[in-house]
Amino acid sequence: MSDLKTNKFRSPRKLPDLTNLVIVPFFNLLRFITLGLGFGMIASLLVARKDLVQRLQKHWGWGVVGIGAVLFYFFYQVYTVRDGFLLFLVFLPIACGNSLGGFLTSRFLIWGGNISYNIYLLHGMVLNTVWRVFSEFYPLAKLAPLEIWSVTVVAFALVLML
Repeated sequence: MSDLKTNKFRSPRKLPDLTNLVIVPFFNLLRFITLGLGFGMIASLLVARKDLVQRLQKHWGWGVVGIGAVLFYFFYQVYTVRDGFLLFLVFLPIACGNSLGGFLTSRFLIWGGNISYNIYLLHGMVLNTVWRVFSEFYPLAKLAPLEIWSVTVVAFALVLML
């Protein structure tokens, strides 16, 4: 009995709490997706109103996007109702057809939109190949952060060339 009081016996190893590891993040993600769908449905109903669309296309678009972006920057927390609403504020004028003064219809952004999926598909394969080839010549553990970023920028340039 005295051994128990002096803590000579080690307690059995505790398993990680599945509630915090799996269940809570899953329900937070589910809540965020549900809110996103809810805000998307509200946006689709608002886009159907021609008077609101005209106002957001011409007058209020920049202001709503700017206020939403600033608030999102300062008050961002993952998976909250507030963040879903702030994203809703930012994208509602864009969904109404506001090009933000022609910014969204610039040739550079259209080009970027056209190649973004290709970059998404290729970047993993190119990064993996570049790092494997690089690791054959130089041990990766000895790389400084600037060297790591330099190799990554070279890999990004390779992706753009493909």
